[in-house]
Amino acid sequence: MCAEQTTPDPQAEQERLAALTQEAQDSSPQDAQRAEEERLRQVMAGDETAHPELTAEDEALAASGDLPADRGSLLIRTDFTHQPRWEALVSALQTPSPEGFVPFLSTVEHQRWADASIADVAAAAPPDVLLVLADATALSSPEMPLLVLQVHGGAVQQLRVAPQALASVENNLSIANMDWEDFAGSTDPDGVFRGFA
Repeated sequence: MCAEQTTPDPQAEQERLAALTQEAQDSSPQDAQRAEEERLRQVMAGDETAHPELTAEDEALAASGDLPADRGSLLIRTDFTHQPRWEALVSALQTPSPEGFVPFLSTVEHQRWADASIADVAAAAPPDVLLVLADATALSSPEMPLLVLQVHGGAVQQLRVAPQALASVENNLSIANMDWEDFAGSTDPDGVFRGFA
């Protein structure tokens, strides 16, 4: 027996995506602050998954050109031409540092973001969310230096970070333990942050 296939109604799907986008925008700054405080409590308690799965609603937002909020820092794949390199990068990010730390990242892996520019990603950035781009430069380089973006008031700061040093950057910036300048001022001559000497 063959299961009946139904064709999705484009109008209904558009309305559903609009409703999900509106719901995400309706969350108050207090809600976002509470969510962040709870996330930090979990980080400090050590009971948080380093690479949480995005919900269906988050995926719908990503597909529509928005980025999910309240999911911690975002790892956004913008290059889809190097699948083995992407898998190696994800594995490297899941490997704890010698001190036992990993970056807390929610992964956005949707074709909507293929070849997205820094301006595209920055324009969709939720407030106070660290963005980590797995772009063509990262996935074509042997060292896989990720592009980390911080967006404040329309201004975009960017920094290349080696995967093994990302936990230091993400963990410290997400709890305001260190400032962006601490890392930007400690890059190697080629502009990549590989850790503090």
